[in-house]
Amino acid sequence: MNTREQTDEIYSAEESPPVKKEKAYEKKYLARMKSSSPVAVINNRAVSLLGSGRPAEAEVLLTEALSEEKNEAAVYNNLGVAMEMSGRRDTARKMYQKACNIDPDEYFIRNLDTLDRLEAGPDRSGDK
Repeated sequence: MNTREQTDEIYSAEESPPVKKEKAYEKKYLARMKSSSPVAVINNRAVSLLGSGRPAEAEVLLTEALSEEKNEAAVYNNLGVAMEMSGRRDTARKMYQKACNIDPDEYFIRNLDTLDRLEAGPDRSGDK
């Protein structure tokens, strides 16, 4: 499956209802999929859960989606966001890297970069 063709919208988590997280999290991008395949339906439901601040529930759905389709970059990306929201940054990094390896989409790369900046210490990126 080609994520770039199936991605309907990629939006910042800050467009979702507010979730109290670290500043770097606010710039995470979630990927919805256009397709009506079971994997896309599961992924899109998980994105809604992430936007509502429910990463544990989203993780269950995204893991299920990966059991159906192992090469879906959007699912790996969103699973990375769920892991990061849950405080599991090492696992989040692995998920972002898998997403980037499948589809080097700029939004997936941004999620990985923001995680790296967060782990590097205080926000030195000059962001607002």
